[in-house]
Amino acid sequence: MKTIQRFAALMALITWCATSVYSQDLVPFYENALVGYKDTSGKIIVPAQYHAGTEFSEGMALVVDRQFRGFINNQGKVVIPIIYADASLFKNGLARVKQGNKHGFINDKNKTVIPFEFDAAGDFVNGMARVSKSGKWGFIDATGKEVIALHYENVKNFSEGLAPVKQNGNWGYIDASGKIIIPFQYTNAEEFINGESEVRKNDERFVIDAKGKFVRKLELYYPPKKK
Repeated sequence: MKTIQRFAALMALITWCATSVYSQDLVPFYENALVGYKDTSGKIIVPAQYHAGTEFSEGMALVVDRQFRGFINNQGKVVIPIIYADASLFKNGLARVKQGNKHGFINDKNKTVIPFEFDAAGDFVNGMARVSKSGKWGFIDATGKEVIALHYENVKNFSEGLAPVKQNGNWGYIDASGKIIIPFQYTNAEEFINGESEVRKNDERFVIDAKGKFVRKLELYYPPKKK
């Protein structure tokens, strides 16, 4: 009985070791302007054959062959065909991809989770992705449901609970429910970082807090003129 138990424990250890080795992410390397992948010991697993390649995210790396994109796993095998006109890394089980002229989202099995119906799209940030149809922008959740209607001229990602959005030529800020928090009054507006955001109003550039209050003025940058 003890012999059987020792054998079972040994087999479990071997299986765990094998799984652990294969689950380690590969590391990209560059040769002759092409990208390949090595394991952590330096052994080449994927020869340098791609025109571009990323680090691994959620067990897969994005690779580019000519103008098309797809994904490989940590054994170097292509698991999502290199057929997409554009793509982003997997985050929370979803990747943004472009097929033809439309953007949608797939899972790690290459199944379409959110249909290819958007003219433009961003990655998911804090559970929402910015998307565009017919020149209008809004936000969807991970099921594809519109959580903020597509009626803005432009939008940027949510950060610290607020997103810059553009309407009638001016930028303001909304919260995750779509409520206007800071009125539309700026010629440009950026995302919040540590409770502050940079905005521009005509020829003035300054910093505001999350309530829209003035914090400090910034100097405008003008590139030096060519001689």
